[in-house]
This record gives sequence, C-alpha cells and structure tokens, in this order.
Amino acid sequence: DKLSGEKYLEDEINVFSTLANDVAMAVENAELIKGLKDSLEREHNLLIDTASALASAIDARDRYTKGHSERVSHYTLVVATELLDRGTIPNDRNFLEAAQLSGLLHDIGKIGIKDHILNKPSSLDEEEYATMKTHVEVGINILKPIRGMKEIADGCKYHHERWDGKGYPYGLKGEEIPLLGRIVAVVDSYDTMV
Repeated sequence: DKLSGEKYLEDEINVFSTLANDVAMAVENAELIKGLKDSLEREHNLLIDTASALASAIDARDRYTKGHSERVSHYTLVVATELLDRGTIPNDRNFLEAAQLSGLLHDIGKIGIKDHILNKPSSLDEEEYATMKTHVEVGINILKPIRGMKEIADGCKYHHERWDGKGYPYGLKGEEIPLLGRIVAVVDSYDTMV
C-alpha cells in the first residue's frame, strides 16, 4: 500500500511490473553466468587432469623419467608466472595454462618410441638417437587435431631447440624459438640434470 493510502495508478503498476521483470532477468542472467563459469572451471580441470593422465602414461613407459612431466609442468608454470609478475610477458591466463599443459605434454611423442630405445640402459647409437629425436614430430602429430593447442604445441614442438641453434628438430636459435618453447627447453634440461 502507498503511505498516502491512495490506490496505485495503472502506470505505476506497469513501472513496477517492468522493474520486477528486469530484476528477474538480472537474477536469471547472474545464475547463467555462474553456471557458465562453473562449467568452464570443470572443463579446465578435466583438461588438466586428462593431460596429467597422458603425462603419467608417458612417464610410466620410460623408467628413467618417472614424474618428469609433472615436474616440468610445475617448473614451467613457475617460470611463466615469474615472467608475468615481472611484466616481461603480458597478463594472459591462456599463456599460463599453455605453459602448464606444455610441460605436461612436452614428451607425449615418446609414446611412439620403441621400448628398447626408450629404456636402453647404455648410450644410444646414432640411429637410435635419430629415432629418439622423432618424438618431437610424433608429439606434434598427436596434438595437431586438438583445436586451440597452438601455444601448447609450441612448448612441445620447440623444447629441444637451443639458443645457439644446435637443437632439433628445426635448428632454430635465439628468439626464433617461441617463448614457451624456450621456457620448456630450459625447464626440461634443468629437471633432466637434477
């Protein structure tokens, strides 16, 4: 009721009705946005968990590198976050996610390497080493069908390139190597050495 005790006019009722409809739409939109955010978070977690499972499968085949992919993923994310915090790279959640996934999947191509080469207890001969180096291309081919994986593929594709140009598979040097490839290369080398 109005404080004055008068009845509401039809125009006033129409304004209240319109306002109530607007509020109802705003509440419904907020619920939809929350549902979308929740759905995106679930999909993100599923993607990370799937990549972790693949990395575990790769590491399980190679007795020398148990946990390697998880560590490379962690360190790659740490380095990328530090670069972001220092303002060296733009604030980009997608880059951080790509860094994490690149670390997990950088050796996915080892799935295509025969066990007798992958687990050889002694040094590889030239032919075996050439075969081992194909894991980069095999990995690229595995990731190729997945849309939206270009940055992630960069980390996998270039993780054996070297600043001096003596890496593989393309012999890129310096800044010719995409940033994520450089990060994964350094982190991969670090984890292998320690």
